[in-house]
Amino acid sequence: MSKRIAIVFSSATGQTKKIARYLEEKIQQSGFSTVLIDADLEPQVSLPSSIDGIIYGTPVYRSPKH
Repeated sequence: MSKRIAIVFSSATGQTKKIARYLEEKIQQSGFSTVLIDADLEPQVSLPSSIDGIIYGTPVYRSPKH
């Protein structure tokens, strides 16, 4: 049985979502199974107890220097 990795992400402009999908593809190619969770669509999600690892991805906000 392969290890299961959850990839939980929030994406303001779509870039973090692209990265999450890229990671999902690479992780699956390495023999792991994945669960991709968009936190913007599922803010109250409960992770299955069979998850072996979690990757969080969030947008980065840049503020101007003061």
